Amino acid sequence: MKAKIKKVYMGVPVPSWPKADFNINIDIEKIEKILADIELRSDLEVGFTDKSIVRTPEDVDKLKDDLKDIDGILAFNLSSGLYKIFSKIVGFGIPTVLFSQPYSGHDWSRVAQMRKEGKKVDVLATSDYNEIIGRLKLIEVIHKLKETKIIYIGNG
Repeated sequence: MKAKIKKVYMGVPVPSWPKADFNINIDIEKIEKILADIELRSDLEVGFTDKSIVRTPEDVDKLKDDLKDIDGILAFNLSSGLYKIFSKIVGFGIPTVLFSQPYSGHDWSRVAQMRKEGKKVDVLATSDYNEIIGRLKLIEVIHKLKETKIIYIGNG
């Protein structure tokens, strides 16, 4: 069985960054096509579930029901000012990867502190979407370990 990855797109309700006329839906469409291509051409044993768009901390509360049986979260910050939203997502305790493309804010800078606190989070601060594959392979391994059964037979 494949590892299940939840896609979460984060953006504040009225973004002013990276530009005044920013349209979150254009970025989401672009990323969705890239992820579909990654899923097709890579040897990943992961499947992306439906996407969720979160714009407020209350949206994150509604997201919780969608996370049953999810092995990992792939989150995208599409504007700045998302720390409260992102920290609530990481707070679910599910391995989370933040893909932070250039000019999408500085929320990536808080991941180091989250990791020191023991949170299951990593960040990709890059414009290279292919780097997602390596991080998803780690979630794939965690999924496989959960499914692995080991029998020890010994005398004594």
